[in-house]
Amino acid sequence: SIYAGKIYDMAVNPLDASKWYAIADRKLIRSYDDGATWTPGTYTFGTPQAVIRMAVTAADTSRLYFARANALILRSLNGGQTITQVANVSGNGHQSDYDKPIAASPIDVNTLYVGLVPLMKSVNGGTAWTNISSFVNTDVDYIHPDFHGLKVAPYNPDKLFAVNDGGIWVSYDAGASYQSLNNGINISQ
Repeated sequence: SIYAGKIYDMAVNPLDASKWYAIADRKLIRSYDDGATWTPGTYTFGTPQAVIRMAVTAADTSRLYFARANALILRSLNGGQTITQVANVSGNGHQSDYDKPIAASPIDVNTLYVGLVPLMKSVNGGTAWTNISSFVNTDVDYIHPDFHGLKVAPYNPDKLFAVNDGGIWVSYDAGASYQSLNNGINISQ
């Protein structure tokens, strides 16, 4: 056994489905044989309670992105062999080690999204971030806060799906505006 503890997140290489990545026991572990064997990395992601989420981009599958507790953004340019912190977006409102979904564009290695209390976007590989959401329900960029999942459509980088306390949302313009997909879904918040 190479780890003991919680699995926080996992990702599959979008161009080679036999390559898997997971966060286990605060470390990145990798499998290049469909999960038959795993190799642990050397980088440790903070305290044991820290939630870590990850994304890999089809634009360059050696690039891995991570969002962890207190809104820290980390990046690897070499498939997880080395990992460095590139930003701290905690000034934008976050919930400590809760949530933090992160998604990467399938065609642009520098375009990323992270869900804090607001939805944030980076166009420079994660070093600078912009709030692309509003909590005023009459604004075109209104979307319910507190994000739990983000996905960029694999063949349309402008199509962003967001899952949050308010249900399921979609943007067809890379986060400039959002539409609720909650018709017929009973949302508790």
